[in-house]
Amino acid sequence: AVYKRQDRVVTREIAGEVLLVPIHGDVADMNYLFMLNPVSAHIWQRLDGATPVSAIVESVCETFEVDPTQAEQDTSAFLDDLLSSNLLTRVEP
Repeated sequence: AVYKRQDRVVTREIAGEVLLVPIHGDVADMNYLFMLNPVSAHIWQRLDGATPVSAIVESVCETFEVDPTQAEQDTSAFLDDLLSSNLLTRVEP
């Protein structure tokens, strides 16, 4: 599967923390900020509409020295959260 970040989400780094800020109309929706941990930020950066989830999981394993099964489970859970919050769309082949 391949996923793409929604265009109406702005990524900001503040004091070393990565935040996702949904935009509604021309206004940032400050009630729904998402703070990402380093692994989540790594995944978010790779959701470009071209990189398959399997490659993202592999990158997480290599970068953070995580067990592949755990990386796959955590990545899947994070993607589910993003999808349910309408921050992500699935790209059809």
